[in-house]
Amino acid sequence: MKTLLAAKTYSLTGDVTMVEGTLFHDHLVATKFFVPSSSHPLIARPQLTTLLNHSLRRKLTLVSAPAGFGKTTLLSSWVQSFPQMKPQAPLVAWVSLDEDDNEPALFWTYALTALDAVQPGLCTQLLTYLQTQQAPKPPLRNVLQALINSLASRSEQFLLVLDDYHVITQPEVHHSLTYLVEHLSPQLHIILATRADPPLPLSLLRARGEALEVRTNQLRCTDEEVMAFFKKVMSFPLPADIIQEVTARTEGWLVGLQLLGLSLQRHTNPGDLLDEVNGSQRYILDYLMEEVLRRLPLSVQTFLLRTSILERLSAPLCDAML
Repeated sequence: MKTLLAAKTYSLTGDVTMVEGTLFHDHLVATKFFVPSSSHPLIARPQLTTLLNHSLRRKLTLVSAPAGFGKTTLLSSWVQSFPQMKPQAPLVAWVSLDEDDNEPALFWTYALTALDAVQPGLCTQLLTYLQTQQAPKPPLRNVLQALINSLASRSEQFLLVLDDYHVITQPEVHHSLTYLVEHLSPQLHIILATRADPPLPLSLLRARGEALEVRTNQLRCTDEEVMAFFKKVMSFPLPADIIQEVTARTEGWLVGLQLLGLSLQRHTNPGDLLDEVNGSQRYILDYLMEEVLRRLPLSVQTFLLRTSILERLSAPLCDAML
C-alpha cells in the first residue's frame, strides 16, 4: 500500500502535467513521491519516534546505517503518524532517490516538485526556471536563494525527506544541498536517509546544534523489540532466552530478524532457530547478494570474492590474492 503526496492529475501542454496545482513533468517518476507503507504490522519504537520528533527543531537530520536497519520503515511510519499531531505536524514532501538523480537539475526538480505537491504554488515558478530550455539557464544557486526566501515568508512548516541519499555521488548536488542547509529558514527541515555519510559539513552542523544523527546503534532492535517483532509481526512468540540469543547473534539487524522469521515455517522447535542465525542461511545470503554485494563497485566485488577463502586477513595476504 502506498500513500501519494499529491493526486488528481490532469494534462496541460506537451510533456507537462498539473498535479493539484503543481507543475509535474512526464520525465519524473510519480511513485518516487510516495511515502512507502509496510505490508505487515510494525513494532512500536517510541524512543526513535521521540528522537525524530525532537529533530524537527534542527535544520538537518541524518539517518545513517547499512542496508536492512529499517531506515525507510522508521521514517515512513513516523511521518504517517503526523495526522495525529495536528496542527503541529509539518507538511511532508518525500522523494525516493535513485542513481539517475545525480544530474543536479533533475535532483532539484524532484525536491521542488515534492514541496510544491504539498503546498501548491510554493515552487511552481522555480520549477519553470529549472526546466527552461533557454540559454543560459539561471544558476542553480539563484533557484535555491529564491526557495529560501519563499520559505522564510511562509507560516507553514515543511519536512523534506530524501530517501536513499547514498546513491547521490555528484559533487554539485552535495554542494547545492550544503548551501540550502546552511541558509535554511526554520520553516523547512531536511531528513537524509542513507547507507553512508554524505560529504556535507556534518561536524560544523553538529557543533552548531543544527544537525541530529540517528545511527546504526540507535536503529538496532533491543531484546524487547525483538520479542515484540516475533510476537506481533511473525505471530510466533519466542521464550526470553531464545530472544536474547537471537538479538545477540543478529546484533539487532532488523532485516535479519525478518529473514529469520521466514525460516520459522520450517521449524517446530523454536530452539532450531538459533541454527539459522549464520551467514549460510539462504534468505540472508540472498539479501546480502541483492542489496549489498551487487551494489558495490566491481573492484570491491572482486576483492571480496578473492579474499573470501581466507580465515584471517592481512594487507600482504590480501595483496597476494589479487
